[in-house]
Amino acid sequence: MAASRYSICKRRRFDAAQIFSVRKRLNNRSVITPRTGILGESQPSWRTTSYFADFTWRYRMYEDWLFAEVVPALEFPREDSFQDRASVVLRIEMYFSGTISRD
Repeated sequence: MAASRYSICKRRRFDAAQIFSVRKRLNNRSVITPRTGILGESQPSWRTTSYFADFTWRYRMYEDWLFAEVVPALEFPREDSFQDRASVVLRIEMYFSGTISRD
């Protein structure tokens, strides 16, 4: 899947993104999503501001309301002369629903 995004700032600057991703279900509990992308801007002229690649592993820990994600990523920003910048994000998500009974 490819996604493009354009946004306009107050100073008539455009931000642009081209992101490619694929989602693959491994089993009934795990999903992986590798992504690559290019980010850019229009000011001072059209130019690439960064490249990135990441890999999301999402795991359903319990029922349909508790999930965990691990996202290792590499970013290559212009301000660092496109030198690599690595990161890892660990995330826990909990979904709540229902009604509250007020007696």
